[in-house]
Amino acid sequence: MAEITGIQYFEITPTNKKDVYSFRQGGGAVSFKFEANPSLLLDLSTLRLNYRMRIVSGSTAFNTAPAGAGQGRPQNASTLSDFGATTASVAGAVEILNNCRVGTASVVETMTLTNLNGAVMEQVRNYPRKEATILPLTRGMDDYTSYMNYTNGATAKNMSQQLTCNGDIEVSMPLRTGLLQTGADLPLGNIGGLIMELRLNSDQNVLFGGTAGAGGGAYYMLYDLCLTGRYKVASKPLSPQKVPLTYSAYQSINSLIQTNDETTNFNLAESNALTLWNNIINSSNLNNYSTDSYATPPILKTSAATSHKEFITDLTFNRQGAKFPLEYQIEERDIVEQLSYTAQYINYMPIDTLRLRSWLDAVVPFDRLNHALICPASENTGLAEDDKQTSFVLFGDQRQNTGTAAQVLQGRMDAQAQGIYGFGVRVDRTNSNRGMNYDNASYAQRVRSKLSTAQNEMVYSFVLGTHQLVASPQGVMVN
Repeated sequence: MAEITGIQYFEITPTNKKDVYSFRQGGGAVSFKFEANPSLLLDLSTLRLNYRMRIVSGSTAFNTAPAGAGQGRPQNASTLSDFGATTASVAGAVEILNNCRVGTASVVETMTLTNLNGAVMEQVRNYPRKEATILPLTRGMDDYTSYMNYTNGATAKNMSQQLTCNGDIEVSMPLRTGLLQTGADLPLGNIGGLIMELRLNSDQNVLFGGTAGAGGGAYYMLYDLCLTGRYKVASKPLSPQKVPLTYSAYQSINSLIQTNDETTNFNLAESNALTLWNNIINSSNLNNYSTDSYATPPILKTSAATSHKEFITDLTFNRQGAKFPLEYQIEERDIVEQLSYTAQYINYMPIDTLRLRSWLDAVVPFDRLNHALICPASENTGLAEDDKQTSFVLFGDQRQNTGTAAQVLQGRMDAQAQGIYGFGVRVDRTNSNRGMNYDNASYAQRVRSKLSTAQNEMVYSFVLGTHQLVASPQGVMVN
């Protein structure tokens, strides 16, 4: 029987090595390769993607020093009084930043894990949308004000994020997929090696701000990319595993909410689906320099004159046409209909606890939810967030009832810019990795809301299921 006799630390560079990686200059992917060494086990808990991210204005020549006014790194405002809409009034200042909760993880649009024979073990599309929900539901403000600065370049505060984006952002980022988060030791020989491909995201998705679109659009560059971690070294080559290697894997599905009563059917093709959850964003906010593509607000009713939130009133989850795993619908109509969309309370948030609990449990088992950014302030259960019609803002015990609308914004915590919203359901009700077979069974979710006019709300759905790597005469297969 093989024993672990040593530890080897590694630092590997991409197989497609470049001095600078940028979506602006060719985009493409970053690829890392692990050989199928039968004596090495990859310690997944130590895996880190390391790089230096630089954000520059659209008029800046690629990978060169600034040559004139308006070129180079952002000059986001450095005082609270210049936050948000008033930033542009500061002489020479610009407003270019990335999402304050996702941080630098937004540069990875898709992550694909295959072995050397091309068997796909996991592919996570819309990776930043997944992180936009998982990170604020598993990290608290103390995390964001400490180590998250170094792992994700994220601060949870828009003001702090602006200042962070003024300089190069150096990170050592954990990679969060179902397989990589198992924390197990991956036998590289048994699985046939590993190829990790990271497809870069567009600049318009990653960056936003009042002046981000100027000069052809701001863009990012990545320097010094490498992957670090450690191997555990076996005393002799490991024999092929007779028992299949079981792991969790995410898949991502996109759909639309266009009416106030929308039913969407999915073919999950999962033999053991554990959980499914969703977040939402208006399609006009995607791939758009003027808005944050990784905000997670409720449904937004938009028109030429105004934009305000429309909340979900009823949710139903079905399997083969029957309510499952909940035998009842999530009904929040009473609390939602208490809202009156007047100017003073146009963005007020109802405390719809049944939807909230089901969604939180879908993302993180509720009994393990002990660290999160979500709170009454983030969900604006007090007075209106970004309420420019009234002269005071309530955050905890802090009240400010004087000053201009822009200054009033400082009375709240700017950490949770547009709320942390979503909906979903956990199929594995006992958290025992025993879900439900959806291989040949349909899944449907019905969403009813207060939406009164046709909209295009993009829904990002993430399904977590269990897969197996099985040895066969043809090589390693994924079931």
